[in-house]
Amino acid sequence: MGAEVRDMMPGYDCPHEAMYLPATTHSEIGSITRENGICIFEHDTERPLTRHVGLLDGESGAVKGYVLTIRTISTVGKCVSCLWY
Repeated sequence: MGAEVRDMMPGYDCPHEAMYLPATTHSEIGSITRENGICIFEHDTERPLTRHVGLLDGESGAVKGYVLTIRTISTVGKCVSCLWY
């Protein structure tokens, strides 16, 4: 599905502040590079990863949970010989 990789859409596929990387694919007709073919970002789960409650007042804490996401999109349709740019 490499030749079917498409550019990621900032604000839709990935957050605007994500890191965007190029993706180069190879086929029988040559190489294609999508400038924003991959995005990487952290997502705050809005839930604590760990919680700690101590015996004394004020002796508690939490570590926020984050998920590292690496995303790319391939659009696969009925026309296997078509390349859309």
